[in-house]
Amino acid sequence: MFLLYFVIIFGIIPLLYYFIAKSKNTRELKPIIPFITLTFVSSVYEFFGTLVLEWNVSYWFVFFEVLAFLCIYYFYFEILQKQFLKLFLLALFLFLGFCLYLSLNFKIEDFFIITSYIDIVLTMFILFFTIIWFRKLIIDAYIENLLDNSAFYFISGFVLYYCGTLFLFLLSNHLYKLDSSTFQSYWLLNILLNFVLRTLLLVGLWMARTR
Repeated sequence: MFLLYFVIIFGIIPLLYYFIAKSKNTRELKPIIPFITLTFVSSVYEFFGTLVLEWNVSYWFVFFEVLAFLCIYYFYFEILQKQFLKLFLLALFLFLGFCLYLSLNFKIEDFFIITSYIDIVLTMFILFFTIIWFRKLIIDAYIENLLDNSAFYFISGFVLYYCGTLFLFLLSNHLYKLDSSTFQSYWLLNILLNFVLRTLLLVGLWMARTR
């Protein structure tokens, strides 16, 4: 339980650090601002709404996944300098159509199933545009050390978190119905990878500030 509280509270730090540190590389950090803002809002909501007030999490889980896709969509669109517009528009229309399909075929009580399907789409989106990003670096002969590139840390966080939790989310509905108490043990993986993601967000912000 301590780890859960720690990771949730830790989620407010990236946005606070962004405002406090006031990096000169605001243009470089522009793509990640929506996501760290969402992380901040998510942490506040989960602390007070979920843990303290014990609100129903069904709507929040689904709403968060949709917002996460939009924030990550914006991130890749910006770091790829608004190129590949047709691919981005296709991805957006497919996602919106998929969300419409889910809303027509599932009830909010099936939020574990809904979010697992959205995570599949989001993970595929991240992997696809990450490959395009690396390909663009190679074609443009961008020799800069990746470890000095803030976007590299943000992308690493996305890849590690969403690939690492994909199968957990796919099995979450089954595991929860099978044994809700045991499910909490499996959910520890999500908490740990959330910590990794939020740490890499902070590292990326710090790298941008020091350049």
